[in-house]
Amino acid sequence: VLMFTRNTFAHVPGRNGNGDLREYAVSIRTGDKRNAGTAARCFLVLVGDKESNRLPLLDGKNHRFEKGSTRHFQFTMRDVGEIRKIILFHDNTSKSYEDAFDPSWYVDDVIIRDLSTGRKMWFPCKSWLSESEGGIKKVFKLGDKVTYVTLEVATRAVENAGTDNSVSVQIQGTLATSSWMPLRSGGSMSAQSNLFEPGQIDRFRLRVAPLGSVQKLSIVHNGSGKVWMPAAVIVRDETSREKWFVFHDALQAGKTVCIDAEAPGGRTLSRLVEKPQRKARPSTAPLQRVSPSDAKIEREKREQARKRSKIRYTVLVTTGSLPRADTDAEVFLRIHGTDCSTPSIKLSPTSTVMRDLFERGQVDKFVFDSIYVGVIEGISLRHDNSGEDPAWFCEKVKIVYEYEGHVFDVHIPCGQWHDALMGDRKISRDYYLGKQRKSNAGQLGPTGRVMGTAPRLVRKTPVAIGSTLPTRRTVRKMKTYCVRVVTGKVKGAGTDSEVYLQLYGANGNGEAVKLSKFSKITRDLFEQGQTDRFEFDYPDVGVLKRVRVTHDNAGDDPDWFLDKIIIQEQGQPAVFEFPCQKWLALHEGGTTTRVACELYVR
Repeated sequence: VLMFTRNTFAHVPGRNGNGDLREYAVSIRTGDKRNAGTAARCFLVLVGDKESNRLPLLDGKNHRFEKGSTRHFQFTMRDVGEIRKIILFHDNTSKSYEDAFDPSWYVDDVIIRDLSTGRKMWFPCKSWLSESEGGIKKVFKLGDKVTYVTLEVATRAVENAGTDNSVSVQIQGTLATSSWMPLRSGGSMSAQSNLFEPGQIDRFRLRVAPLGSVQKLSIVHNGSGKVWMPAAVIVRDETSREKWFVFHDALQAGKTVCIDAEAPGGRTLSRLVEKPQRKARPSTAPLQRVSPSDAKIEREKREQARKRSKIRYTVLVTTGSLPRADTDAEVFLRIHGTDCSTPSIKLSPTSTVMRDLFERGQVDKFVFDSIYVGVIEGISLRHDNSGEDPAWFCEKVKIVYEYEGHVFDVHIPCGQWHDALMGDRKISRDYYLGKQRKSNAGQLGPTGRVMGTAPRLVRKTPVAIGSTLPTRRTVRKMKTYCVRVVTGKVKGAGTDSEVYLQLYGANGNGEAVKLSKFSKITRDLFEQGQTDRFEFDYPDVGVLKRVRVTHDNAGDDPDWFLDKIIIQEQGQPAVFEFPCQKWLALHEGGTTTRVACELYVR
């Protein structure tokens, strides 16, 4: 069970009978209205061609739904066909909830994702489950679709213009009006930890119903602060159409303001928030002689300032093509170099890219400015474990940057799961180049050791004598591995799916490889009672410790009973055996399992 500050995740086993089983991920968003939360026991029913049993929305003993929160559940249950509506209800009881006894619950919306097909279904609710508001049991139909809008909120660059209050917005369009949506750091696309600071532009990505053309914006801030001075808010829809909302007066706490939309008109947010610079008065102080030691110190300071100057990084992140490799979580990157490290940077989409990030087999591009870290030695990569399906398989990262007239690129293979429920359960990993360094402040730790290529010169131009250029690093050598995969002899043990294998050793690990690419025979692979042989070159991972095997759950008969895997390095007598003797399937004999597992050497 995973717990988050504003979001929770729970796996709830289905209580249905035998039959075709499916896995559904369910996200339920409680509204941000006053007393919207409940401590009543809540239940969900999925209605398609058939009707599911009632599914308890329970995480251990925790059945509370907090105001403004999103809770995530995962159900394994019999297939009910194409889901067209849902039923939500509660038992209308509450012992105590924030010193109140009202069990009423306001539900914003529900999103259901079929994990076998990846299809997402959106059920808009925006309704109270209350005896005084039409009943504690209600039916909600499948919505048209869910869309997203991007908000940019600019605060004026004057003293005391910012606020620490909670800010909420409501967007009105030609087709619909959104619910009140809180602007919190959890939904922010910006790297800043503090929101609404003077001179700052904060970006948010919000899930809404189809609004049509945006017409009005309502905004309010509540808390101990009295005044907030926003400059403007830009609302962009999925087609990148912009609507501006400009503020001419300060906003008083607790007072809701509704503003009409305006056209951009050639304006920029930075021009609206920038603070006019005062002209410096000419110095009347007499010139002083500078000693050689002081001059040396001054040169060193200038050199440090040069090294700390900001440069532009272009980062390409490739998500693996393994089953369920994609993630809904927010991903953060930190670049480590010989001089220093960048701060942790949230990898957010640009204003022109509205697609979902980190999808299976997808390459996502990010551009940002940060300090020059010197020769890049590695990266730290993590996610916040949020969203409906946070587990993520990162295949590789490429970083391109320019320094003193030269353009370099760094290729860093990852090939690791960032998964809090599987394997070593790590969602934060370090990937680096060259030899492993000891874990010190500002340096890379020993976790997730994966070797990459050194910075490579792409374009060379003349450089002044004495310039410092990144040097080439050593890379890990390749070895040939012979792999035998033994499929079990139980009935129906074979599979039509593609099988992937990843090796872990004393020196780290490599990327997952598709075994069918390295087969020298034309017969069907992974048949019942069959032993299949593969031979491929792979980074030297040292003495083998474990392997990760998975399949893509494709084909007419994807379920697979794996007996064992035997690996031998070419030219070496040592043989490593990894017993399995279990099903790799989403369902087998009424028991839900996984299509991936980690095997340890016998």
